[in-house]
Amino acid sequence: HVPLAALDPRRRELLNLAIRRGEIRDGEGPRQEPLTAGLITRDGLRVYPIEDGIPNLLPEAGIPTTQIAGFDA
Repeated sequence: HVPLAALDPRRRELLNLAIRRGEIRDGEGPRQEPLTAGLITRDGLRVYPIEDGIPNLLPEAGIPTTQIAGFDA
Protein backbone atom coordinates (compact mmCIF):
# COMPACT_ATOMS: atom_id res chain seq x y z
CA HIS A 1 0.00 0.00 0.00
CA VAL A 2 1.57 3.24 -1.20
CA PRO A 3 -0.03 6.68 -0.83
CA LEU A 4 -1.52 8.12 -4.04
CA ALA A 5 -1.78 11.64 -5.46
CA ALA A 6 -3.47 13.14 -8.51
CA LEU A 7 -1.46 12.72 -11.71
CA ASP A 8 -0.29 16.17 -12.82
CA PRO A 9 -1.03 17.39 -16.37
CA ARG A 10 2.63 17.28 -17.54
CA ARG A 11 3.09 13.65 -16.57
CA ARG A 12 -0.34 12.73 -17.93
CA GLU A 13 0.62 14.21 -21.30
CA LEU A 14 3.94 12.29 -21.33
CA LEU A 15 2.05 9.10 -20.55
CA ASN A 16 -0.58 9.76 -23.23
CA LEU A 17 2.10 10.48 -25.85
CA ALA A 18 3.69 7.12 -25.06
CA ILE A 19 0.26 5.42 -25.23
CA ARG A 20 -0.38 6.94 -28.68
CA ARG A 21 3.02 5.63 -29.84
CA GLY A 22 2.09 2.13 -28.63
CA GLU A 23 4.85 2.02 -26.02
CA ILE A 24 2.78 1.42 -22.88
CA ARG A 25 1.68 -1.88 -21.36
CA ASP A 26 -0.34 -2.37 -18.24
CA GLY A 27 -1.05 -5.72 -16.57
CA GLU A 28 -3.58 -6.57 -19.28
CA GLY A 29 -1.36 -5.88 -22.30
CA PRO A 30 -0.83 -2.86 -24.57
CA ARG A 31 -2.72 0.19 -23.34
CA GLN A 32 -4.88 1.68 -26.10
CA GLU A 33 -6.88 4.41 -24.37
CA PRO A 34 -5.26 7.66 -23.22
CA LEU A 35 -5.88 8.81 -19.66
CA THR A 36 -8.12 11.75 -18.87
CA ALA A 37 -7.11 11.49 -15.20
CA GLY A 38 -5.07 9.24 -12.99
CA LEU A 39 -3.51 8.63 -9.63
CA ILE A 40 0.22 8.21 -9.16
CA THR A 41 1.97 6.47 -6.31
CA ARG A 42 3.98 8.75 -4.06
CA ASP A 43 7.18 7.07 -5.24
CA GLY A 44 6.17 7.87 -8.85
CA LEU A 45 6.57 4.30 -10.07
CA ARG A 46 2.97 3.43 -10.99
CA VAL A 47 -0.07 5.25 -12.38
CA TYR A 48 -3.65 4.06 -11.93
CA PRO A 49 -6.28 5.33 -14.37
CA ILE A 50 -9.44 7.11 -13.32
CA GLU A 51 -12.19 5.93 -15.67
CA ASP A 52 -15.63 7.58 -15.65
CA GLY A 53 -14.68 9.27 -12.38
CA ILE A 54 -13.79 5.97 -10.68
CA PRO A 55 -10.17 5.11 -9.81
CA ASN A 56 -9.17 1.68 -11.09
CA LEU A 57 -6.77 0.47 -8.39
CA LEU A 58 -6.61 -3.16 -9.50
CA PRO A 59 -3.00 -4.33 -9.80
CA GLU A 60 -3.42 -5.21 -13.49
CA ALA A 61 -4.64 -1.65 -14.26
CA GLY A 62 -1.47 -0.07 -12.89
CA ILE A 63 0.91 1.39 -15.45
CA PRO A 64 4.62 1.16 -14.55
CA THR A 65 6.19 4.55 -15.23
CA THR A 66 9.59 3.03 -16.01
CA GLN A 67 8.25 2.52 -19.56
CA ILE A 68 7.99 6.28 -20.14
CA ALA A 69 11.02 8.18 -21.39
CA GLY A 70 11.51 11.45 -19.52
CA PHE A 71 9.03 10.55 -16.80
CA ASP A 72 10.84 11.44 -13.62
CA ALA A 73 9.62 9.74 -10.48
